[in-house]
Amino acid sequence: GCTALSIAAEEGDAAVVRTLLDSKAVVSLQEADGNTALTRACYYWKDGAHTRIVKLLLDAGAEPRAFKKNGFNALLLCAQKGRLELTRTLITETDPGNRAILVNDACQPLESESRLADLKGTTPFMMACKHGHVQLARLLLHHNALPEAADAKGRTALHLSCLNGQKDSVRLLHELRAGSSVANDGLTVLMAAARGDLPEVVQELLEREGARRISMIQEDSKLTRPPKRQRSIASIDASSEDGMTALMYACEHGLERVARVLLQYGADPRQSNATGRVASVIARDHGHDDDMGLLLEACVAHGQVEL
Repeated sequence: GCTALSIAAEEGDAAVVRTLLDSKAVVSLQEADGNTALTRACYYWKDGAHTRIVKLLLDAGAEPRAFKKNGFNALLLCAQKGRLELTRTLITETDPGNRAILVNDACQPLESESRLADLKGTTPFMMACKHGHVQLARLLLHHNALPEAADAKGRTALHLSCLNGQKDSVRLLHELRAGSSVANDGLTVLMAAARGDLPEVVQELLEREGARRISMIQEDSKLTRPPKRQRSIASIDASSEDGMTALMYACEHGLERVARVLLQYGADPRQSNATGRVASVIARDHGHDDDMGLLLEACVAHGQVEL
């Protein structure tokens, strides 16, 4: 069960925490689920009382790197919840001389940051970006977080930001010129942005690679086409290990605005996935018949299929 120190930390009772610490309570004692007084104070943070408790626990030797059984530690909890001031406290008050928690004894940030990741390899910086906590992500960057680190699936902060529809995080990573790597399963950042329903990001990614609009799909689904079709870039039709393209993901989730952008920039609706299904069939199979008109009209306008 919970220790008296953990309960006091959770409830924000700084006076009781101080009394227990003065009575030599074991500051980093882990409960059955791996929780400590520090992780509880970070998770249940409400106001300055919890911040004072975190400082008391750190001064008493609490270990912010201690993991719960679910793979989370205090810093990951703060990154997930967007606890900016608590993160600053964890980073700057952990080690003597205000040494940053993200730099190990050999001053090698990569090794240290990987030791702070959860069971899936998600670092605090990835976690902050995934949940849209941009100011917290900037703080971690200031203390040597690596923006291009990848988790166990090969997904970076940019992948996770796109998948979770976090436009502000994507903007930050573009400022940092974070690379568009491909995950272990073949997931590209373009596919992630399509799945995350980020049409503006999809368009920006395509134009960064030199793509040009090859057709115009108006809001009323009327289409126009330039006299001579230009060749699209290859990455727009790149597929994951199961043969899914960005357009297929948009159709699978009924994301009409994303599908519109991809078609405008030359995505090929004839391409099939590993099960032999094209984008229009995927849309229909997932109950997105309302979006089928746009997709099929685009196909016809490009001379790619006949109704």
